[in-house]
Amino acid sequence: MCPISVCPDCSHPLTQKRTHVSYTEDIIPVGTPLKTVHKETVESGYCPKCKARKAPVELRGAKVQLGPNIQIMIVYFSTVMRLSYEQVMAISRDVYGLELSDGEIRNILEIQSNKVLGEYKNIQERLAKQDCHYDETPYKTLKNARGNYAWIQTAVHSTDTLFVFGESRGIGVIKAL
Repeated sequence: MCPISVCPDCSHPLTQKRTHVSYTEDIIPVGTPLKTVHKETVESGYCPKCKARKAPVELRGAKVQLGPNIQIMIVYFSTVMRLSYEQVMAISRDVYGLELSDGEIRNILEIQSNKVLGEYKNIQERLAKQDCHYDETPYKTLKNARGNYAWIQTAVHSTDTLFVFGESRGIGVIKAL
């Protein structure tokens, strides 16, 4: 429980206090049960001086959120195992009892990709300063896309490597790298 009695910004007493309850669903990597639910109770109150509802922590919009382990699992299933959204939803439902939507999966993949974007750009910058080897493969990497080419850019004298999925085998992809 996170109680609150005064406005954290102006110290004025709060009125019309309410209690907000939210849950975090997640899975545990090993053991049973395979799903955990963490209940969080946060009190909030209305500040007549600020004319706004205040809480000691940020209130979540959704009543139920997915925890970090299920998010990592979704990324793994989608990128490493190359499962479709339907397959990820089926595994989540059948094994863990979690109902996912296409939108939830898409948002999780976008959020997680944004977390690694900075390091991706750092690798790009380091590779731009090194001698590199480039190669491509027509291995089928994208479903129903205009191209199916996986490109690799790897440094000759370090372990820096990037994989890029492109639409062609053309020199434009190498120039972009």
